[in-house]
Amino acid sequence: MSAPVHTKTPDCRYAMSFVVMATKTPRADSIREATRSEHLKFMIEHRDRVRWGGSFEDDHGGWGGMTLVVGADSLDDVRSWIDREPYCTAGLFESVTVAPFRQLIPEPFAGLLRAELRSEEIKRTAPKSDGA
Repeated sequence: MSAPVHTKTPDCRYAMSFVVMATKTPRADSIREATRSEHLKFMIEHRDRVRWGGSFEDDHGGWGGMTLVVGADSLDDVRSWIDREPYCTAGLFESVTVAPFRQLIPEPFAGLLRAELRSEEIKRTAPKSDGA
């Protein structure tokens, strides 16, 4: 995987984006109900960090977990942050995955997709190195 792109902009104090995928534990419903207010307060308090987020459904159409894209200065920074999130501290999730995220759509700046396409075309047409 390529390194995350540093895209610090005046409206965001964090240099990188990360995706957080959190999948519920089988006993999630009662935990979620008991901690939802604290979770929402945490999200409001940290809305400058959360670029977007929401829940996803499980195979039965019920609540399956949450996905967030958050700003952070490092992978350790976002892991430390999500470890303090009320749903996580309450044991709501069976698994939490954090990975660098690079937004392409919608384009964070005009011309990004065309630049990506040009880069791919150059790689495809570049002479292959024979290892010599």
